[in-house]
Amino acid sequence: MPRLKSLAIIVWLVLLLMFSGYGCSKSPAKKPQPPKKQAVGVSLADLKGANASAIKEALGKKKDNKIKFIYKDAKNDAAQQAMDVQDLIDQKIKILLIEFVETQSAMDLVQKLKGKGIKILALNVLPENVPVDGYIGPDYVRVGQLHGQFILNNMARLSSDLSLVLLEKASPKSQQILDGEARVLSDKVQLQTVDIAADDPTSIASNILNATQQVGKIGAVMTSSPVLTKALLENAIDPTAITLGTGIIKETAEAVKMGVHDGDVDLMPELVGNHASAAVTDLLEADVWHSEIVITSGDYEIPAVIVPVRLITKDNLFLLEQRLGKIKAEPSKESSSGGSQGQSANQSGSGSGGSQGQSKGSGGGTKLIIETTDGKKMELQIDGEIKSVQMEKGQSGEKQGGQEQKQADSQ
Repeated sequence: MPRLKSLAIIVWLVLLLMFSGYGCSKSPAKKPQPPKKQAVGVSLADLKGANASAIKEALGKKKDNKIKFIYKDAKNDAAQQAMDVQDLIDQKIKILLIEFVETQSAMDLVQKLKGKGIKILALNVLPENVPVDGYIGPDYVRVGQLHGQFILNNMARLSSDLSLVLLEKASPKSQQILDGEARVLSDKVQLQTVDIAADDPTSIASNILNATQQVGKIGAVMTSSPVLTKALLENAIDPTAITLGTGIIKETAEAVKMGVHDGDVDLMPELVGNHASAAVTDLLEADVWHSEIVITSGDYEIPAVIVPVRLITKDNLFLLEQRLGKIKAEPSKESSSGGSQGQSANQSGSGSGGSQGQSKGSGGGTKLIIETTDGKKMELQIDGEIKSVQMEKGQSGEKQGGQEQKQADSQ
């Protein structure tokens, strides 16, 4: 009898365990949920630009399942950027990486972001007297110094002591570039500045053309942005003038390769992206980031990382191939029509099948490049400037119509 009672108790306990859920269950154990990603906003002035693409690519290399980058293209429009920032705020971002389109409205955006507890890192453009949490960008004063030093090293090539500086109107980086140029060239050449509104692409070319035509003979032209450099190269000026740009891209690199553009400063946007990526990680983990220096901007001390810059000429174009790919001596398909061919195209004759072009040499003369209809090329180094070029058929001696070419600015 006692054995039957013990057996009944055991059966009862087994049934109790089964029905109370402590026994085996057919329902699978729940998988742990992945951590929620923290949103980081990225507002760039022109997301389609080559330098912005390099920043985006650098940020994209960060394999972190805890971070979600949300990109916005301001299209060089301050009003569009303001709407983008509001949309990012609505998406509960923790950090904003922003390349300010307009510095005048920067304080309004920063006040709105600070009110939501959002950290702000300025990229490439640091607005004056605005309390951002950090700045990552190039040394623009050094850009100007590189321009100036190149001209000093090539003073023998200057056909005039007038050097024209084309600057983006109302851009803080333009003034810094000019300061660097003035430090090196102030007592060596005559510097003349031209402010050009870069927010209206349709007027940039005409403004540059007017500026270069009004001043007469020009020894050198320097620009403060790739937009201005492209427009300059698309509008033929005296081929003996030294041209120097800022923010080299594929099209201007090709112009350097072809010999119609002397040099362009690489702002190394991939480094801006790499430093921004590291700063985002620091801020999300510890609420501070590892800056290298502190910049005084009005009433505020801004932690910063200053990215090095370098002058690219024909001799060191290979430095860009990892970012831009193979640089050819002719415009790529991405180049705008006319593109950096502007100088050589406007200098060439119109004879059928033949082409003539002038590329800049390192000396004071002019190199004449002739290509025949069967593909043969001949280069001639000529001392001084070419006033005109004539083409004549070998037997008849008859001049081909439209082949005489004169450079108005050499008269």
